[in-house]
Amino acid sequence: VGGLADWGLWAYIALMFWSYLCQPGEFACKNNRCIQERWKCDGDNDCLDNSDEAPELCHQHTCPTDRFKCKNNRCIPLRWLCDGDNDCGNDEDESNTTCSARTCPPNQYSCASGRCIPLSWTCDLDDDCGDRSDEPASSYPTCFPLTQFTCNNGRCININWRCDNDNDCGDNSDEAGCSHSCSSAQFKCNSGRCIPDYWTCDGDNDCGDYSDETNANCTNQATRPPGGCHTDEFQCRVDGLCIPLRWRCDGDTDCMDLSDEKNCEGVTHMCDPAVKFGCRDSARCISKAWVCDGDSDCEDNSDEDNCEALVCKRSHHMCANDSSICLSTEKLCDGKNDCPDGTDEKLCGKKVETVSEGVS
Repeated sequence: VGGLADWGLWAYIALMFWSYLCQPGEFACKNNRCIQERWKCDGDNDCLDNSDEAPELCHQHTCPTDRFKCKNNRCIPLRWLCDGDNDCGNDEDESNTTCSARTCPPNQYSCASGRCIPLSWTCDLDDDCGDRSDEPASSYPTCFPLTQFTCNNGRCININWRCDNDNDCGDNSDEAGCSHSCSSAQFKCNSGRCIPDYWTCDGDNDCGDYSDETNANCTNQATRPPGGCHTDEFQCRVDGLCIPLRWRCDGDTDCMDLSDEKNCEGVTHMCDPAVKFGCRDSARCISKAWVCDGDSDCEDNSDEDNCEALVCKRSHHMCANDSSICLSTEKLCDGKNDCPDGTDEKLCGKKVETVSEGVS
């Protein structure tokens, strides 16, 4: 029995010995833990007993030429110096002593803090240095005073964006000291924002709060019957807004509660022929640019019927009342009515839709 016990003890000792024998490329900690050799003297307690960072082991530790040696023996890439991050763990790589002595390569800019950044990052309105030394005010272009506003950060913006309730500068200097009184050619939204007068009552929520579409001038509310809308108008359910009846079931949401686009079965009306196409079996109106574009926008596919008759080439405009007339883009919005119905001049100021190739 004693012999078996002795054999078991030696087997256990042998097993423990081989368990703690580290592999090539590994460092044996004093606590018998094995770690990567490269983790030795890197400033981190990888052994958990700090034996990989012992002074007697690391006092002659060196870093490769493309690395910086921290006082705690950690080696970090040179590009990590003076970048605003504490990579050494003791802020040594971000200290004034380290950064003031640093020299940047010829293709980089030296920040006041010692950080090196690409030359292309200077004077781009971004504080890449962290101390704004790459963005000196004297380096900014001079804004044109008649059409531009100079922001405090040097950025030039459209002068009409001043006091429009939007932070266009990025530092809000275009909104500082604004009383938000709009000019005679502008409409003042409930939010205080100023928009061009001609943006009101166009079916688009330009104010962001729909106040440009609920204005009393939109549908002549001064002469409207008490509590109702005219016979050629539709009344939205929630806010009682009166909109033109032709906007009912036209595919565009004009009421905030979507009531103008609900229960459209059986609703018939004329679509605006200048810019809209009426689907055959429904009341839906779609943009004329969507006709014969290869996509079925009408539920009955009527917008893709008889497309073989389409004769306009790519980047040409087809007149609304005469599909045989195709105009080049040069004739659009040139001040002359080249289409019999003038549709080549009605889309000006908006994105002009042209006929694309590949129709079915």
